[in-house]
Parts: sequence; C-alpha cells; structure tokens
Amino acid sequence: MNLKYIGFFSLVLALAFWGCGEDEDYEYDGVVPAIVDGVQGVTEINQSFSSDFYVDYCREGSTWSWTAVDATVTSVSDDTKTATVEFADLPADGYAEVIVIETTVKGVVSDPDTLEVLVNQYCAIDSNEDLEGSWSGTDGFEDTYYDSQVLTFDATETEITIDGLNYGWIVEYWGESITSGGSVPLIINEDGTVEIEYQYYFTTDWGGSPYEYYIEGSGTWSNCNDDPEITIEYTLYNYTDGYELPSYYYDYSNFTATIVLDGGSVAANKIADLSALDSKVIDLKGR
Repeated sequence: MNLKYIGFFSLVLALAFWGCGEDEDYEYDGVVPAIVDGVQGVTEINQSFSSDFYVDYCREGSTWSWTAVDATVTSVSDDTKTATVEFADLPADGYAEVIVIETTVKGVVSDPDTLEVLVNQYCAIDSNEDLEGSWSGTDGFEDTYYDSQVLTFDATETEITIDGLNYGWIVEYWGESITSGGSVPLIINEDGTVEIEYQYYFTTDWGGSPYEYYIEGSGTWSNCNDDPEITIEYTLYNYTDGYELPSYYYDYSNFTATIVLDGGSVAANKIADLSALDSKVIDLKGR
C-alpha cells in the first residue's frame, strides 16, 4: 500500500481514539472499567484552599462521579471528568481523600480510585510586611548544606525582595566571589506558595573572569509556628558558560533553602579570597 495512504489511515485511527469514539472491541455491558492512571491532581495542599482533580482519559458514554473524605467537592465539570475540591478542615491524621468512580454507557460501575492529599495547617499573614527581616537556616543539597542568612525587604501585596540566597554555597564551596547582584523579587502567593521567576541573579568572579548567573525557583511559606518559615527549591543557571547548577555536576536537580524569620544578623555580599581556597574546589569544577 502506498505510504501516504498508510499515514492517512493511521491519522484517522488516532483521531478516532483521541476523539473518544466508540470502541467496537470494548464490551460496554460486560467489562468492569478501570480508572486509567488514577485520579490526577495535587498530593499536598494548605488547609482552606481548593484545587482541581481530574481523569485524563475518555471513554465514549462514560460518566465519572466524585466524592471526598475530610474535604468537599464543590463543583464538577460538564463532562464530569474534573472536580473542584475544597479542603476547609484539617484532617485528624493529616490526609484527605479524593475519590472517583466511572460508570459506563451500559451502567457498569468501576471500583473507586482514591488519591490521598496531605493537608497542611494554614495560618494567614496580615501583610507581606510581616515577612520583612532577617532569616537564617540552611541552603544547598545533600552533604553540601551551608548556614544561610538572607534578608527580605521592600514588601508589596504580591512580592518581597530576598537577598543572600545561595551565598554560602557559591562562595564557600564553589569558590566564586559575588561581585554584584544577589537580590531578586520573591513572589508571595496567598495559598502558601512562593516563586522566583527566571531572571538575572548575580555576577561572580572566578580566576579574574566574570560569570553571570540566573535563578529560578518555587517553594512554600508557613506562618503557623513561632516564626514564619520559607522553603525554596531553586536552580542556578551559569549564563556565561551555559550550564545549570547543581544538576550539571551532581545528581540533584535543585538547591533547597529552608529559612526561618529570626531577626538575626545578615551577612553582606561575601567576597571570597580565591588564594585561600582549597585547591580541591578548583579541581572539582574542572577548570
């Protein structure tokens, strides 16, 4: 058969499948359906917020019914494949359940499929200005965590400036001195999440040459303990040489900073004395 006709018939078959047309080989009144790939959606959320959950397949004529334990289904889409669930209460064991059941066009009902969702306690802040100040904690990955001290300031309704992220690692371990930059906006979302959009972060010096770094990350904030906490997972992009840290050299995709607002002193931009660094640092970088 001509190859162009083979391609044409393959396309028709693909469109029939994705169009959710009737499958002649499927016994609608005899086979118990299975929830393909299970319930899709978040597995962790803050108390008092809502999220969408869904199934990502179709079966002609089927409908899906949704229920929840320690949460409330507030709406279901017209095709019944998506449900919005509100997590107003904190479950006793920390987990809520989102459950879906499929009913075929012939009335055959599937076994229920359940997704457990960790519900974190949520404590609102009055204003992002409450997050201004000095933070301390750790920053890095695995066995290269360093003490971290950062400063947050200039809060608005949507973001706050954060200064000092990764300073300990880039200077004390990577062996590069920070010559400029080091401050970026940290987006503060009402639902307890934070974001750092992809942008220039700082310029360093190594061996007398400048290196520009960009940053991107996300994480969470919490205000339920004595002092607010922020966890940020982020990546550094060496724009000058074209590689990412830490994944280019290590089996880790992100740095992780876990910091607490404590009012302690904050270190200024550090300038490393390269002559005093252990030569192993330079060897490790392969330069």
